[in-house]
Amino acid sequence: MRLVMLLGCLGSPPDGMVAVPGELFYFGWPRAIPGPGRHSELAWVSGFFLDRTEVTNQDYLAFVQATGYRIPWVAEPWADELGFNWQGGKPPTGRDDHPVVLVNWYDATAYCAWRGKRLPTDAEWERAAYSTDGRLYPWGPDYVVGAMNDGMIGGDSYDASDGAQWTSPACAYPTGNSAEGVCDLFGNAWEWTADNDAQSWSDVRELPVPRLHVNFRGPEHGVYRRVRGGSYYYELEQEPWTERLQFLAEIRRKTSGFRCAK
Repeated sequence: MRLVMLLGCLGSPPDGMVAVPGELFYFGWPRAIPGPGRHSELAWVSGFFLDRTEVTNQDYLAFVQATGYRIPWVAEPWADELGFNWQGGKPPTGRDDHPVVLVNWYDATAYCAWRGKRLPTDAEWERAAYSTDGRLYPWGPDYVVGAMNDGMIGGDSYDASDGAQWTSPACAYPTGNSAEGVCDLFGNAWEWTADNDAQSWSDVRELPVPRLHVNFRGPEHGVYRRVRGGSYYYELEQEPWTERLQFLAEIRRKTSGFRCAK
């Protein structure tokens, strides 16, 4: 079974998931303009399954109702004023099919475990988003208007020019789907990954294969977790490579969501 997964031979994906074959690719940014801290390494990620959509409010509600887990809520005035906090144990009205936000890394990990899944690793997320052909965006080499729900540089980053001022329903931008058909890997909500933040290749853990990074992971310990993909509040047209950031694991943001892998 281990050999089959390493070779990327996957069976039929579970409902709501897509199969991402294991293949060689360059992890990092050969796609970006070279600069300090930007380089890539040849990598291999074994085949895996990934949720086609970000976990929605409706999905998360089922988890809360089944387990008694805390609702997405923060004790900040803006969270009530802008309608992000859940009220009466329910998601904001009209956003059932939007990605759940106000969830931290621990919340995301708990939900995935409840579903018999896990968070994707940083490397898995990158393989799913960029395929193996050096593309700049999940859908291809060039920016496409209407391919994602993102923000803008300067002014009010809550940019409604794409028809969405906040989060949008899952898969509302099908032209932005990845090579395997995964929705919203860019924009909508930042996505937690399983990995601690790795600032350099010296921080990476991997299997001992010379000159090839295999199923590598971030540092074993850390207070920051890797997040990917940007959000409705984040501009990605000018510098798409800035979609790779790190957040404190405990923080619940109005822009942070997730999807699960298996």
